[in-house]
Amino acid sequence: MATQNIPCVHSEHEEGQSLLDSYGIIGNMHSCALVSINSASIDWYCYPYFDSPSIFGSMLDKEIGGRFSIRPTTCDHRSKQFYWPDTNVLITRFLSEEGVTQVIDYMPVKQQGSPGYLWLVRRVKVVRGQAELVMECSPAFDYARRGHHAKIEEYGAVFTERVKTDDPSRTEGLVMHLETDLPLQLGRYKNDEQGCKISRDTVGDDGVHSRFTLKEGETAVFVFRERHGKHRRYDPEAHNTLDAKSKLWSELHTPEGHTDDYSHKTDCTALEDRLFNETLSYWKGWLGKFNYKGRWREIMQRSALVLKLLTFAPTGAIISSPTCGLPLVLEKQYNYDPRYTWIKDAAFTLYAFLRVGFTEEAAQFMGWLECRCKESKLLVEMEDEVADDLVDDPSLGGALRTLKDGVVDATSKVLHVAEEAIGKLVSADTPSPHPISALYTIHGKPSNETIELGHLSGYQNSRPVKIGTSGSLEYHLDIYGELLDSVYLYNKYGTMVSYDFWTFLRRLVDWVCHHWHETDDGVWGMGEGRKHYVYSKVMCWVAVDRGLRLADRRSFPAPRRRWYRVRDEIYESIMRRGWSPERKAFVQAYDTTVLDASVLIMPLTFFISPTDPRMLSTLDAIWRPPQKGGLVYSSLAFRYQHEAPEAGQPASSCRGRRSCSTSSIDEGEGTCNICSFWLIEALTRASAKRPDLLRSSRIMFEELLGFANHVGLYGGETGLSGETLGNFPQALTHLSLISCAFNLDRTLGSKGL
Repeated sequence: MATQNIPCVHSEHEEGQSLLDSYGIIGNMHSCALVSINSASIDWYCYPYFDSPSIFGSMLDKEIGGRFSIRPTTCDHRSKQFYWPDTNVLITRFLSEEGVTQVIDYMPVKQQGSPGYLWLVRRVKVVRGQAELVMECSPAFDYARRGHHAKIEEYGAVFTERVKTDDPSRTEGLVMHLETDLPLQLGRYKNDEQGCKISRDTVGDDGVHSRFTLKEGETAVFVFRERHGKHRRYDPEAHNTLDAKSKLWSELHTPEGHTDDYSHKTDCTALEDRLFNETLSYWKGWLGKFNYKGRWREIMQRSALVLKLLTFAPTGAIISSPTCGLPLVLEKQYNYDPRYTWIKDAAFTLYAFLRVGFTEEAAQFMGWLECRCKESKLLVEMEDEVADDLVDDPSLGGALRTLKDGVVDATSKVLHVAEEAIGKLVSADTPSPHPISALYTIHGKPSNETIELGHLSGYQNSRPVKIGTSGSLEYHLDIYGELLDSVYLYNKYGTMVSYDFWTFLRRLVDWVCHHWHETDDGVWGMGEGRKHYVYSKVMCWVAVDRGLRLADRRSFPAPRRRWYRVRDEIYESIMRRGWSPERKAFVQAYDTTVLDASVLIMPLTFFISPTDPRMLSTLDAIWRPPQKGGLVYSSLAFRYQHEAPEAGQPASSCRGRRSCSTSSIDEGEGTCNICSFWLIEALTRASAKRPDLLRSSRIMFEELLGFANHVGLYGGETGLSGETLGNFPQALTHLSLISCAFNLDRTLGSKGL
């Protein structure tokens, strides 16, 4: 539980934006909202889905982004924020001499058509004494690109989005209803000259406010939802592009025989109490399946609850993060939209869910992956034909013959010649089409569109803000290893995969056998040109290896002889060209000397033994401070060096923006939380040969736990001043935390520690 002393200023758009560390999250597996500890302000909320446009977005623009805040009028209060135990119900508590007030925020988990479906509920209660508070609700539709009209009604206010008359695809804008039994007024509030009292400032008609006093035991309820009488029907086909005109407004309908008129205060208050108890019961019941009994149980439970919030219920997809446009480097242009499902996260997702007992979520996500594979059937067949034509090309000199039948007649020397020949035939600038995309929308469609929101100032003046992603256009060879590894884990710890699914997986392995020689964009998507990234080659090896393991475990038909040959060929290639004798370490890309923390995945995927001399040497190289050529800064790991350091020079920080010298490291990108957890897990596994590493890995892990925010949430990166950077919260960080904690606890237990 965190406590903050709040300065004598109450309007956040006067004092500035809240820092990422100050937010908790609530959600309903369709969308979510971020609530600040400072003034219980909802500064990020997209409706109706994760990837829909924001309605409240002051996180990206403190002036026009929109917010929904509830705060005391006094300036001498302190604030705490914490979760109701074992739930995703968030409590923000204000403490002062006059009294104690708490704001309880939650989003009911309801089925489509049920009361509470897609609602955002805020309950205000005075626990002790009395309190004067002010509520301000100022939405900003469509990332503040569309205006709206606010109207006061008997039991609340209605916000109607304005639609351009020249837009034939939008005949009706979104209509949101703020329900409450408190009197409302048009306009916003802002601080007076002294900063302690709040005075009314009516700026247009875009917001409403209420100033009210509650005594001990009294409550006030605010429900923010779509206008009563209509229900949103999920339609994935209406969500295929970034164009708000076609993507974001699915058909509305009223279910037969059902009404949704809860606008009367008696009905609304009684219903809210029921929804609150049902929401508590849902989360406690869900977490009851959590079967991990070891160290750091509560921390892992919070990570599991976060991952559940980031799951899109209609499809089982898990988004990388619910926010967008939050930078890795403040006041720089590098920001992106992670509200997508990345294939590279698949294995970590399945592993995390299965390890802590959530087999239903693992099965749902596996179903989502299977659908993506089946949708690519025609592309796989077309790619097989292209690949057969390629390997029969006479320019290969007969080095490879009839790959389709799984016959490879070549010595290792000829295979090396063939590898280079294929590299010449397949240009790095024109890679082969992928059977599957590197990422998908939560609705299961690839994305290749990016839009800049130039009107938004950005978080901490980091602009331009971008929505959408062109990630589907990037060429990533690593995704097949991550996908096959996730299927293998599910088949081993969950439910056995079907033969029909296997036929698609077999084609994916065949595709990898044909194309692993190619360059790609790498796991980080650095934009520095395609290379032979070691991480990608390792994942190609994983794809073939897991294909073989699945085939053997299930006795599935497969061209085993060819797969074994290709798997060995990839392995030898990595050992020959991915190892730097100069650095005595595995490096970022073939024939370079640049360190990259992504190679820490090698022992985690069983590519190499964690106690292999080469892996131990790599750990030693990475585990040095940047000033000595390594990647670790005070138990936190950078992703990679931009370029190899010259003799006597420090390593550079991530993305090559700043040197990692002590004088300028704080100006560059922060350390990567995922890489930090990977490093700890690699050290834990290596302790089988070097026991001293186990103590170090535990210390590093517990130090890293201290970089979570006050409610246990992590972003993508941690700045050198301990601040959260990147989009927040980050799913892959919490997935890596669960994996790291599980293996560290198991190792400590085996040593009797």
